[in-house]
Amino acid sequence: MKKYVSKAAAVALAAMMAFVGGPPAAFADIGGFGDIGGHWAEGQILAGVGRGFINGYQDGTFKPDNLITRAEFVKIINSANGYSEVVSIPFGDVPVTEWYYPEVQKAYKAGYIQGDNGAFRPTANISRQEVAVILERLTQQGDPNYPLTGVVDAASIASWAEVGVRKAFSMGYIQGDDKNMFNPANPLKRGEAVTIINRMLGVSPVATGGTGGSTGSGTTNPGTGTTNPSAVTPSLTTFNVTGVSSTSATLNLYANKEGRVYWVLLKGSSSSTPSADQIVNGRNASGSTADNYGDDSVYANSSKTRSLSSLDSDQSYRICGVLVDTSGARSGVQTTTFTTSGVGEAWLTTFSYSSQNSSGVRLTYKSTRDGYLYYVVLDSSNSSTAPRASDIRNYRDYSGKTPITYGRIYVSRNVEDSTDITDLSPSTSYRIYGCVYEDTSSSSAYSTVKNVSFSTTAASSADWLSSLTSPSDSNKTTTTARVYANLGSNVGTSGSYKLDWVVYNRSDGPTTSPTAPTAAQIRNHTWSTYSAYAVYGEVDVSSRTQAIELSGLAPGKNYRIYGVVYYNGTYSSVRTVDFTTKTDTGAADLVSLGLAYHTSGASYTTMALSPAFTPGVWSYSVTVPATDALRLTVKPASSTFADYSLDGAGSTFIASNNAEGSTEMNVSAGSHMLRVIVTQTGKPDKVYSIAITVQAPVAAKLASLSIRNASFSFSPSTFSYNVSVPTGASVLMNLSSEQPGDAVTVQCDSGSGFETVTEASGAYTLPLADSGSTTVKINVSRANVLGSDYTLTLTKSPSR
Repeated sequence: MKKYVSKAAAVALAAMMAFVGGPPAAFADIGGFGDIGGHWAEGQILAGVGRGFINGYQDGTFKPDNLITRAEFVKIINSANGYSEVVSIPFGDVPVTEWYYPEVQKAYKAGYIQGDNGAFRPTANISRQEVAVILERLTQQGDPNYPLTGVVDAASIASWAEVGVRKAFSMGYIQGDDKNMFNPANPLKRGEAVTIINRMLGVSPVATGGTGGSTGSGTTNPGTGTTNPSAVTPSLTTFNVTGVSSTSATLNLYANKEGRVYWVLLKGSSSSTPSADQIVNGRNASGSTADNYGDDSVYANSSKTRSLSSLDSDQSYRICGVLVDTSGARSGVQTTTFTTSGVGEAWLTTFSYSSQNSSGVRLTYKSTRDGYLYYVVLDSSNSSTAPRASDIRNYRDYSGKTPITYGRIYVSRNVEDSTDITDLSPSTSYRIYGCVYEDTSSSSAYSTVKNVSFSTTAASSADWLSSLTSPSDSNKTTTTARVYANLGSNVGTSGSYKLDWVVYNRSDGPTTSPTAPTAAQIRNHTWSTYSAYAVYGEVDVSSRTQAIELSGLAPGKNYRIYGVVYYNGTYSSVRTVDFTTKTDTGAADLVSLGLAYHTSGASYTTMALSPAFTPGVWSYSVTVPATDALRLTVKPASSTFADYSLDGAGSTFIASNNAEGSTEMNVSAGSHMLRVIVTQTGKPDKVYSIAITVQAPVAAKLASLSIRNASFSFSPSTFSYNVSVPTGASVLMNLSSEQPGDAVTVQCDSGSGFETVTEASGAYTLPLADSGSTTVKINVSRANVLGSDYTLTLTKSPSR
C-alpha cells in the first residue's frame, strides 16, 4: 500500500539531506527561493516543497531548470510515496558506497524500476519517456490506447515506452508543450519533475501571481505574469478513475478554474469520443443519449471526487469530460478508461497440469456446467496482475496485450478432460489462467478465474532444427526453390547459430538412395560421394523460421535437402525434405475459381478463398459454416480442361475451353480437400488445392416454454413432452427462442389437421380438441444452422 510522507516528516528528512543525494543543507523556507518567482512551475514547486518530497539548495535557490538523474528521480518517488523497504538489487553499476544505493533498493522493491541488462545507469539523466514508464508501473492506471493524434513527435516515442506515454497523457500527468511536442528523449527538469509528481499525488499548486504557463512540457514557459483569471485557459489537469469494484468506481477531478465539469460514461473502452458540445448535452459521439452522464461544480485549483455507481460487472467503460468555466470558456475533452471487476461462479473445479516437456504441458480441466473453457498462457514476468474473465475471453492479459498463446475448448459438465499446450520455450516459467463461459449465446455468465504455474524442461540440441518444409508451388521455379527450416524456440537468432545444408538430385542419382550424410559432412560440405550432390550452403540463423534460398537447380527434377544446425561444436539432429522443381512455366491454367455453400432452404453464399484466387497460386484454404452442400465454379483457359476431386475420390470433368462450369457436392462437418486438375495437350498438369473446414452444425433452440395452468419441466435439449392441461376452450402458451431473430413456427392439430397458430402479444392461444389429445409442433430455425423441432401432446384433465 502506498504511504505519503507528512510535512513534519519531510522537514525532518530535509534537515539531513538537501534535494536528492546532494550535500547537507538547511531546509529552505518554502516561500524563500530566489529563482522561482515568475517561473511557470512556481506554484507547483511551492506545493511540492510543502508536501515534503523535494527541497531547495543550500544557497536558497531551487534551480527549476536543472536536469535530474535517474537516481535522483527514484529518490523523489520514494520520498513522495513513503517507500522504505529494501531488497538486494541486480545492478552492477550501483556501488554500495554511494548515497543512492538504498534508494535504488527501495525502488526495485516497489517494482517500478527494472534496469537494462543488469545496469541501472544511476547518474544518467532520466528522459521524459522513461518517466512515463515509471508512472505506469507506479499507478497501473490510464488508457493504453489513448490517442496521441495531436502530438507532433508521437512517432519518435520508443516502442517500449508507448503504452506508458499513452497512459500518462490520458491521466493528465504529462502534457505536450506549446508546439504540441512531447520530446520523449529529452531529459527531465526539476520543475517538470515536481509538477508531474504533484499531479500523480493529486496535490494542488500554490496560487501565485502568474498564470502558470504550460507544465510538464519539456520546455521552459515562464507564463505571462498576469493576474487576470480570464486569461487562463480552462484545464482538467486530473481526470481519472480509482477505487474500481464490480459495480462502482470513483471519478477524480482537478480543475484550474472555477466552473462545472460535464461528463458522459460510455460502455466499451473503444467507444468513440464525443465532442465538447455532445458531452455538455449528455450525448455520445453518435448524438444519442449517453449510457450515463452528469455534471459537477468545481473550484479553481482544487480536487473533487464523484462516485460512479450501478455499473455492470466485468465491463469496460470510457468516461469523457470537459470543464466549462464561469465565463463559458471550455477546456479540451479529457478521456480515461477502466474496467469493473467480475463476479464469477465456482464451476471450474479442476484446473491442473501434467506431462510438461521442453515445449509444452498438458492442461487438465473439469467444470460443473457445460460451456467453453477460455485460457491464456503468460510468462512469469507478466503474471503479477491476474487477467479478468473478460480479458481471458478476449485472449488478452490484464493490460490488453496478446498472451504467449491462448485457446478455447468446449467442456461438458462433470467430465474431466485435457488438452496439450505447445510451442512454448524450454526452461521457462509460465502461468495459465482459465475460466468457463456458459454454452449459450445469450448468456454472459462465467466461472471464477483459476490459474496454475509450471516450468518447461530444458531442451537438447536435437531440438534446434525441428523440421524442413517443402517449398510450395509459389516458392519454386524451374531452377530455384525456397525451403524453410523450422527452428526450436531454444535457438538464438543473433547469428551465433549456423544453418548448413546439402542438396541431392534424386532424379539423376543412383536408383537407391545414398547413405545420408553425417552432421559434420553437412556442416563442412564434404558429402561428395555422388556426382548428383551439387548444391550446398550456410546462413546465420536470424529467425525461428529460417529461409534457405536454393538456385542452380534443374527443371522437373526431384531433390532431397539435408539440413543441420551448428553451435559451439554441437550439432542438431539432421532433418530432410523432398521437393520437385517446376517443368514448364507455360502450362495450362484457370481463368477463375470460386466456391459457395448453402444449407437446406437457403440460397448459395460465395466464400472468400484465402489467399484470394490468382492464377499461379496453387494452395488455398477456406472455413465454411455448417452446411450440407458446396458449389464449385471454374473457368479454364482456352484449349484447357478442368477436372475436380473431393477427398481423394476419382476426378470428374467440370469445364473446358474458356467456358465456365460448376458442380454441387455434398459435404459433412470436418476437414475436406478439394482439388481442381487443369490439363492441356502437350503441357504438364496443374493442380489447385483447396483445404476446406466445414464447421459443426449448431442447432437453434428454444430458451423457455411454459403453458398456463399446466405443470411440466422444460429443457431446451428435450424435444418431446406429454402435458396435462385443465379442461377449457383454449390454452395459453408462452415461449422464447435462444437468439433474437430466430424464426419460430407453432402448429396445432386439434383433430382436423395441423394449422399454424397466430402469435398475439408474445403468447400463443392453442385450440384444444373436445376429446382426446391435441398435438402441438414447434419449429425453431436460424440462418446457416440446424433447426429444432419440439412436440407437445396436450391432454385435457377434468377441472376440480
